[in-house]
Amino acid sequence: MLSFCPAKTSTSWPKLRESGTLCINVLAHDQQDMCSAFARGGTDKFLGVEWDAAGNGAPALSGALARIEATVEQEHDAGDHTIVVARITDLNVLRHDGPLLFYRGGFGRFDA
Repeated sequence: MLSFCPAKTSTSWPKLRESGTLCINVLAHDQQDMCSAFARGGTDKFLGVEWDAAGNGAPALSGALARIEATVEQEHDAGDHTIVVARITDLNVLRHDGPLLFYRGGFGRFDA
């Protein structure tokens, strides 16, 4: 199981909810621009982005470190956000590199 918390103002979450399936893409440390593009509201997030369909049909971003396919199981109201609980149905590590991290308003990387 995994969880995430979209804002109630999200324009992407209603589309994901409707499909019932999703693909969480683990981005690499050098994919900050892609992450920022997907964080912006009111734009076509896939414009100019290379992707293919994951096994469950959800969009999977090219160049991601890993793909986590899941189905939506539960939603819980949490003020201005929704807590979404999803069941992992498949996980694929595509390449080994440093992951992209976002902490306290900035990007970083984790080096072991």
